[in-house]
Amino acid sequence: MNERIVIVDDEPITRLDIRDILEQAGYEVVGEAGDGFEAIDVCQRQKPDLVIMDIRMPLLDGLKAGKRIIEDQLTQSIIYLSAYSDEADTDTAGRIGAVGI
Repeated sequence: MNERIVIVDDEPITRLDIRDILEQAGYEVVGEAGDGFEAIDVCQRQKPDLVIMDIRMPLLDGLKAGKRIIEDQLTQSIIYLSAYSDEADTDTAGRIGAVGI
């Protein structure tokens, strides 16, 4: 598989676990970020096919970062991860173009 993926989560162990799963499945992880600002920067440099991003992070949350990433056409798709089942977050993610929550 040639799909290029960026992983965004403020927990390094979570990023490591997701990276391991993706690489074992044959995907190419081209970058990681720990907050929304880093996510935008990595996506500007890498132009990934997919971003897998946590919603709740310090500095700039995943929803605000994702909105900018989608508006700037820095990826084709975003899948959001969250330990919370907040309907407002789900609705916001859907409105800005998330393909999975």
